[in-house]
Amino acid sequence: LNNLNRRAQAIKHHHWFIRSLRIEQNAIILRDIRTGIDEARDNFGVSCLIRIEQGIISNQAGIDNVGRQVADVQTGIGGINAMEILNKLPHRDSAEFSSFINEAKNGYLQGTRIGLIADLENWATSDTQQPQLFILSGGAGTGKSTIAYEMARRLETQGRLGASFFFVRGDADLSTTNFVFPTIAYQLARSQPDFAPRIVDACRMHLTRGPDQQNMERQLYDLIVNPLKSISKQHHPVVIIIDAVDECTEFALERVPRMLHLLLKGVRDLPFPLRILLTTRPELHIETVFSSVDFADAAKPFRLEEIPRSQADRDIKFFLKENWTAISSVNPKAANPEIIEQLTRRAEGLFIYATTVIRILREDPYHFRTIIDALLSDAPTETAVGLAELDKIYAVALEKAFPTEFLDRRVSNRTSLQAVFGAIALLRDHVSPSTMRFLLEVPISDTRSIIARAASVIVYNAQDSDAMRPLHASFPQFLIDENRCRNMTFYVNPGIHHGRIAGACLNLLNSNRGFCRNILGLEDPIVSKGTIVGYQARVQHSIPAHIQYACKHWATHLDGVSYSPALSSQVTMFCQTKLLVWLEALSLLNELSIAVRALNDVRKWCHVCSIYFAPCTVTDDLHPDSQ
Repeated sequence: LNNLNRRAQAIKHHHWFIRSLRIEQNAIILRDIRTGIDEARDNFGVSCLIRIEQGIISNQAGIDNVGRQVADVQTGIGGINAMEILNKLPHRDSAEFSSFINEAKNGYLQGTRIGLIADLENWATSDTQQPQLFILSGGAGTGKSTIAYEMARRLETQGRLGASFFFVRGDADLSTTNFVFPTIAYQLARSQPDFAPRIVDACRMHLTRGPDQQNMERQLYDLIVNPLKSISKQHHPVVIIIDAVDECTEFALERVPRMLHLLLKGVRDLPFPLRILLTTRPELHIETVFSSVDFADAAKPFRLEEIPRSQADRDIKFFLKENWTAISSVNPKAANPEIIEQLTRRAEGLFIYATTVIRILREDPYHFRTIIDALLSDAPTETAVGLAELDKIYAVALEKAFPTEFLDRRVSNRTSLQAVFGAIALLRDHVSPSTMRFLLEVPISDTRSIIARAASVIVYNAQDSDAMRPLHASFPQFLIDENRCRNMTFYVNPGIHHGRIAGACLNLLNSNRGFCRNILGLEDPIVSKGTIVGYQARVQHSIPAHIQYACKHWATHLDGVSYSPALSSQVTMFCQTKLLVWLEALSLLNELSIAVRALNDVRKWCHVCSIYFAPCTVTDDLHPDSQ
């Protein structure tokens, strides 16, 4: 239109004489202008219609977008609610393979155990018919947990890992069956989107019945089997990994076989392939279950000892070579290839031997020759038991870490060493240097000094509040066996140390001023726990870690010691003045079921020691398996 206007204005401004001379040309221009105006009017109408239509489409898109946002918000709210429900399950995050506790098991070296790993991957992921259970067994230090960790890592990457539960001997929460099925259900809901809504709905109902009071069968069927029965049989295989079943030590003879039978029965009831990888030492109560008729067709057993010795030696030699470079770069003497050959023979198929050798040499490469000479001092024999070589490496590691001059430097060094090793070997839960200070009156500096020197066999994260853990479950067992630990400087006498720990726990409970009725200092001590603001923080503040440990485990340690007048006096004082406070504390910690077992243990101890136990009438009808 602007262009047409300029053409019309040009004609208007011409002189009248010029316009008269160009009258025919101007007539043509004016007709073109009129045609242009008509076209512009038509285009304007069309454009308006298009703009209106685009506006309608844009508005509809906006409405759709708002709808999607509302849906996203609703989904988010549902997700938040789902997590709130799942978090109420009595699960343990530390049981997952990737938790800090299991970091030492993340030692798989690519290129080793090739045939076994391939076999496991095929069993785990194949769409063809496979046994529901794969049982990987082997002696201490054969690498079961490392294989389990690597399989969990690979299957998680593929989206095939449903859940993992790694038992840990010496950890109260991870050496019991109490949390196995709730933890597996929790992880299944988080790892498998198809399972999540079913498990969450099942959790709502399960929680109304009081999750802490449910037995294993109800936990399994309420939280896992029944909700997953509606999953299509075409669903891809999902794998649950349960590592170190032998490290489940709480009522192991009764509860572990029960757990295993329930697992088998449960997976058989499902329409899709839910597969279980179990690792364990070949202990009698576990082997008896696996040899039963029920497991004959459903399980695929594999013993690591069945791997040819030549193949195991090849893998260990490869592992040593791969880790040797850093050591030889510091100490040229390590470059001798014959040393690797000799160490490989010494390992006798035990990966823990090779990994511990590397840890020791990495920590002190400057004393390479001294350490190697000690390890290779006697010629290995073909009939030697593998643990004998493992025991030797523990002995060498400790003797190197704690020379006589260190032990004699301060009177307290030997005492602190015994206290720390006693805690590593016998405490029912892994504790921190800070807890050691209050529980056993060992200064933090002394504890740190000991564990820093024993870094090749004790895992510690350098924070005073972080728990100390043995590198391998065989180390605590080495410490408490006088036939294996021949150096009495390091030997932990179970009877003596259980007595010391029981006495320390009872002394804490009897003498701590804050351990009294209405521990939380509530204005109304009979209110429901769920209504207390900042409940967990108040519990942690009022019942610190060392008091928690004493509450949960004093009776267990008492059960491991003979009579003494001092302990008898402490037990009597506890029963007379602190029994109700202790029950209150256990209730606040959601551990009240411990009281049943503890009182029965104490009653038996008093009976054996011919001591009158005042609360006997309370426990006459209670049994250790009451839940």
